[in-house]
Amino acid sequence: MQLFHRNRKDSPPERRGACRYQAVEEGAWLGWWRGGTFRARPARLVDVSLQGSLILADDLPERDQPVWVHLRTPESVEWVASSLVQAHRTKRGPYEARLVFQETCPYDFFKTAVYGRDALAGPIFSPPDPRSRGNGVAVGLAPSRPRTPR
Repeated sequence: MQLFHRNRKDSPPERRGACRYQAVEEGAWLGWWRGGTFRARPARLVDVSLQGSLILADDLPERDQPVWVHLRTPESVEWVASSLVQAHRTKRGPYEARLVFQETCPYDFFKTAVYGRDALAGPIFSPPDPRSRGNGVAVGLAPSRPRTPR
C-alpha cells in the first residue's frame, strides 16, 4: 500500500490556486492593442482555470502588454483581460503561452470553455473597448441579443 500513499513532505507544493480544466471549446482569439489598432489572432485554448489559461498561438504580443482572450463561438461576447506569464515555442511551431487573468474568470467564459457552446447563448463577436486596457473584463461592443431562459 505504500505505493498509493505519498508522504506530504515529499510532495512538491501546489503552485496553482485553482484547478485547471481541459477546454472543450478550443477555438479562441488572442488579442492586444498596438499603435491604436486591435490585433486579434487565432489561438487554441488548451485549458482554463478561474485564474488563468494555457493557449497555443502563432503570434504573441510584446511582454508587459495587456492581452485579451475570447472564445471563437457565436455565443461568446467577453474578452477576458490577461497578462502573459510565460511563453515558449513548441516543437511543432506555435507558442505555448501561460496567461493569468486580471480578475477571476467570468462564469460565462469558463462555462462555455469547459462545457461547450451549448452551455450558453449570447451575442456575437466584437473587439473589446480600447478604453478598458488592462482593467478586468472587456465586454464586446455588439448589441446584445436577449438570452433564452433555461
